[in-house]
Amino acid sequence: MNYTIYFKLLFLTCILSTTLGVFSLRQSRKFSSKILGYMLLSVGLWALAAAFEAAAIEPSLKFFWARFEYFGSNLTAVFYVKFTIQYVKYDEWLSLKRKIFIWVIPIINILLPLTNNWHHLVWTGYEPGAPGTNLILYTHGPGYWFIFAVLYIYFAFPTLALLKFSRQAIGWNRRQIRIFLLATLGPWIASVLYSTPWNPVPGLNIIPTSFLITGLMLLWGIISQQFLQIAPLARDRLIETIGDAMIVLNPDLRILDLNPAALTLFGQTERRLRLKSINFLLPNPTIQNALQQMQSVSLEEKITISGADRTFDIRISPIYFTQKEFLGYLLTLRDISTQKELEADREKLINELQEALTEIKTLSGLLPICSACKKIRDDSGYWHNIETYVAKHSYAQFSHGICPDCMRKLYPDYCED
Repeated sequence: MNYTIYFKLLFLTCILSTTLGVFSLRQSRKFSSKILGYMLLSVGLWALAAAFEAAAIEPSLKFFWARFEYFGSNLTAVFYVKFTIQYVKYDEWLSLKRKIFIWVIPIINILLPLTNNWHHLVWTGYEPGAPGTNLILYTHGPGYWFIFAVLYIYFAFPTLALLKFSRQAIGWNRRQIRIFLLATLGPWIASVLYSTPWNPVPGLNIIPTSFLITGLMLLWGIISQQFLQIAPLARDRLIETIGDAMIVLNPDLRILDLNPAALTLFGQTERRLRLKSINFLLPNPTIQNALQQMQSVSLEEKITISGADRTFDIRISPIYFTQKEFLGYLLTLRDISTQKELEADREKLINELQEALTEIKTLSGLLPICSACKKIRDDSGYWHNIETYVAKHSYAQFSHGICPDCMRKLYPDYCED
């Protein structure tokens, strides 16, 4: 073994990537964090194999370690794809067939160099490298270019997805994505140099070495920018568990994000609604006018959802990253239909009680009554028997009997003194 400077750089990359991988695995129980940890551990395996290939002297030993490099590179590509899908929340795209497909081609890529002695599709031979470098120049067959193209696709798809998602994200989320994209810039440059005559050290696989920069960038992001911590804390423990529907809009009033309560309310998927106009969900002119004011607004509106009218307390809050950087709006919708029904029932009961009180009949003031027959004169000048008048102007009912005085006067024979 010849432990050159190239071996030391690659071995340092291995140590750093492995350390970051373990650190990421212990950072959070979130699935995306664990995938990032596995990806960094794969980079460590890749760099370790490349280090021993650079240190090996015998060509047969170099081919042996080169085969193991394909383990690390293809595992890195798979975990990079899975991490990106989780991070940008394209989980619905990752069906069972696609999950299998993502693994099948990298497994083929790993088997091709392992079986190269049978078909020579990956390497057809080698040439000595520059004097003093302890490197060799591989001559490649079509299998190598197939593997290389697959790895390019596996790294290009997530990078494009992150670029698209970074334009939609806001605040901390946007900064985290930019940090990750910047961290992957080194491997992209290194892969281009390695596959072209511009390689500064012909025969040296500088792609794992470039992950040293990636590891340092991710380490800085994890420590200073709280990479993988801010978003899960704010989103998973607060936004995703809150009962109110929450919708994030960009300045063009297009939907960037929704919490589970909003998805349940409207019966939609996040993928279907992302970047749709808010008018697609809430075609309400009052809400549209409120959004144009670019200030905090609270309003109460009836919205038809699934054919049923429901009342919502809607709060619109503009989002600013700095005092000058306007990022969009946060809409919070609280369903107050039950509350409004209870209030309506209460108002109905109060009105009924008030009407009942006004209908209660009372007798008051002076009543003109005949001193002889005891008839009572009403306001229209008509005379009524006292029983009829009282019954008409109150809820009193009469039961008839004879008082003692009338008894003695009318029926003296039946009256006892």
